[in-house]
Amino acid sequence: TFFRLTAKNKETFGPAKMLSKKRAETIKYYLQSKRITDDRIETEGHGGSQMLYPNNHPLAFKNKRVEIEILAD
Repeated sequence: TFFRLTAKNKETFGPAKMLSKKRAETIKYYLQSKRITDDRIETEGHGGSQMLYPNNHPLAFKNKRVEIEILAD
């Protein structure tokens, strides 16, 4: 599975932007496995620059997310 946390893919620290990019790349690999071609997928990592909630907010865990935007058929 693509989303299982294992010792091999677990990172406990690192710059937020790097972790954000890796999160997006994981989703990209998943979509490719479902036969969506590479030329239809773009990824970005924003780190802490586009947070939904401040770090001290009870819902701050929702800042760790992947957003998917479908542009065309």
